[in-house]
Amino acid sequence: MFVEWLWLERWQGRSPTGPPPGEFPDLAFVRARWQEIENDLLKFVRALSAPDLERVVTYRNTKGNLFSDRMWQMLQHLVNHGTYHRGQITTLLRQLGATPLATDMIAFYREQSGQPHNS
Repeated sequence: MFVEWLWLERWQGRSPTGPPPGEFPDLAFVRARWQEIENDLLKFVRALSAPDLERVVTYRNTKGNLFSDRMWQMLQHLVNHGTYHRGQITTLLRQLGATPLATDMIAFYREQSGQPHNS
């Protein structure tokens, strides 16, 4: 949630140095705030044009270092970053003896289209 919010803030010309504002006393609050962030992120991405994807965005990271990157590279990074963390969570769940849910993109697409997603 924090990273999705952070990149969206950067793409809108801001360079936050910490997590999103707000109180997060329980999982319900986290879910509600994350849904807001996801809605804002999807609205932003859907409005991008082909020239927007080539635009260079300059921002400061949370340590104050200055960076300039193309929009398409940052979007790709955000997706890759999320994939990395899903893998970490899956590994941790397996180490705890739990059976994690499928995290493959094709399983997601199959589920969305109503197809069976047997492994």
